[in-house]
Amino acid sequence: MFELPLVAGSDMKVGALSLVLTIPSRLVSVMAVRMYNWPAGLTYKVTGDELRIGWNNTTPVNVLAGQKLVVITLSPTLAFKPTEKLTIGLVPNLLNELASFDFIPIPNAVLKADDVKISYGEEIQLKVTPNPAHSYAITTYTLPVSGKVNLGIFYSLGVHVKSMVVNSYRDAGIYSVSSNISSLQNGTYIVKITVETNMVLTTQTTQLIKN
Repeated sequence: MFELPLVAGSDMKVGALSLVLTIPSRLVSVMAVRMYNWPAGLTYKVTGDELRIGWNNTTPVNVLAGQKLVVITLSPTLAFKPTEKLTIGLVPNLLNELASFDFIPIPNAVLKADDVKISYGEEIQLKVTPNPAHSYAITTYTLPVSGKVNLGIFYSLGVHVKSMVVNSYRDAGIYSVSSNISSLQNGTYIVKITVETNMVLTTQTTQLIKN
């Protein structure tokens, strides 16, 4: 996950905001939206590629040019390749407005957001401990992006032996699964994880030795 700030283009005292943005759902999922360095929450709603944000408070936020006002937390999908560029757009809509504490629109108000590029140097991580294992094995996997997860144990020839996670959606993060392998014959197995995001499949494997 990463944060994309909306930065003030000039000095402002903001008491209310209403924004309608386009964010390509093919490339990212919106995980959270917050006012930067401000305890009061805001409301937001995602519908397809449209993100609507609303906030108001009787105590205005003082923001200087170049400072963050709103921070959007995003999780990239597997379709977000290094050749892609994420651009946040403003939908032509009368609801788009920055206002003072008394709800008077701020003239010539500007918010800026950087274009985002991402590198998938960070891959799915997969580890089994202990290894070799006898009765139980703990499989730890790290997802750089959210997606549908399948995790299982296979013979080296590709024959499925045991399922640990099946068609389960997981957010980006670190997970651990404990498996009873006492019924398996001694030998070398393959632990394989497959993650599906927007019809893109990514697979990672590691060995498991049972003794």
